[in-house]
Amino acid sequence: MICLPQWLKHALKSCVTLASWSSLKNIGHSKITAAITLIPIIGYFLILNDYGLDLFSKFESALAKVIFDVDTASANTRFNTFNLKLVYLGLWCVGLAGLLFNIFCPRIIRNYRDDREFVESSVAVSSKTGLTAAIRSLSPPVWYSFAISGLDEARAITPQNAPSSVGAIAREVEMHRRQEWVEKNLDAMNLCFHVTYQIKDYSAAPLRLFLATLFISGSFLTIFPSITVFLRVLQSLF
Repeated sequence: MICLPQWLKHALKSCVTLASWSSLKNIGHSKITAAITLIPIIGYFLILNDYGLDLFSKFESALAKVIFDVDTASANTRFNTFNLKLVYLGLWCVGLAGLLFNIFCPRIIRNYRDDREFVESSVAVSSKTGLTAAIRSLSPPVWYSFAISGLDEARAITPQNAPSSVGAIAREVEMHRRQEWVEKNLDAMNLCFHVTYQIKDYSAAPLRLFLATLFISGSFLTIFPSITVFLRVLQSLF
């Protein structure tokens, strides 16, 4: 364990655990984000070209005339294409973040719903050899090992003896001995695989923070034009 002042440990732990892979998965692994990944490319060919911008300008003129009953030549009502470009930039940021997430997200985070599902799945197929290998692999980078709860306890686990070879013994007896071994090592396996999940979940902190920034800024840029139009509509009503 790293010897650091307590306040510094809390600060670093907050940075390491902020925007974990499992929390980013709620956005990055969604079908909406997968669809948005293609929108920046499609959007350019459909909208952000000279022909598309000209059509949009005509549509904007007609819309402003109907809603605001003014000529779009007025500077206060002129939409131009600035808001449209903000939406495009926002979708581009979200799409890029989703693409990077699916490339770099650890497999166990991407393939399992949460740490509980991963632990249960790992326990179901574990053996003494597999548990020993899992314990030996509990070696996160030193700079964030202090953020992993239960790490020292998991490293100190000594697996109980596995059931002896049953040879020609009936399959029911073999399954019974397997169950006995699982019960003896259940707490150890739960702790070990939970720590394994944490190590993967908190890995690559700089990349995770970058993806979180892209998701947040992209979402803001996407909804900002809608907010401004909504406020303008309210203003026109009152």
